[in-house]
Amino acid sequence: MRLPNVISIVLTAYWTILVVELIGDKAIYTITSLASRYSPSRVYLGITVAFMGKMFVAVLFAQLLLRVPVNISAGVSAAILFVTAAALWIKTSGPSSLEQMGDEFSFSSNGFVIGFAAIFFTEWGDVGQLSTAALSAHYRMPLAIWMGATAALMTKGLLALTLGTQLRRLIPNRVLRIAAAGSCCILGAIAIRTVFVR
Repeated sequence: MRLPNVISIVLTAYWTILVVELIGDKAIYTITSLASRYSPSRVYLGITVAFMGKMFVAVLFAQLLLRVPVNISAGVSAAILFVTAAALWIKTSGPSSLEQMGDEFSFSSNGFVIGFAAIFFTEWGDVGQLSTAALSAHYRMPLAIWMGATAALMTKGLLALTLGTQLRRLIPNRVLRIAAAGSCCILGAIAIRTVFVR
């Protein structure tokens, strides 16, 4: 395949997934909440690794992904969102005693692990993954589709992190803590509703 074709497919995947993900995606709210409570750079690293993994699965296992029961996906998403809400609520302001003990603890307490888990383990079979799977099946260029889709999700994550960082500057920490945990609880409740409505 020629390089101009590969570039056009990467850009097609990027644009398609970015538009699909920005319209009504719950992960934006989760990322914004995490950025308002944790180190944005650690959160971004965690969500980037999660996005890379989810798009890898979407490209490789497109047909299997289409068969994931919505109830199972929604139930797992709800559980992870409630755990994320608890982590946001429990996290205290300023450096914790765990952060002072060393990098192995501060790595997770600054948002990498919670950012990864909040994105990787939620919303399987969502519109972004299904679109990525469809593009992969259509173009038969999984690497190009993976690159474009991952770049789109990283852009979405950067936008959400920017919003969360700005909120951190403008809104008192106590209010952010309540809003961040509350938004994850609301998203978890929406996911639970999906389990019972379908």
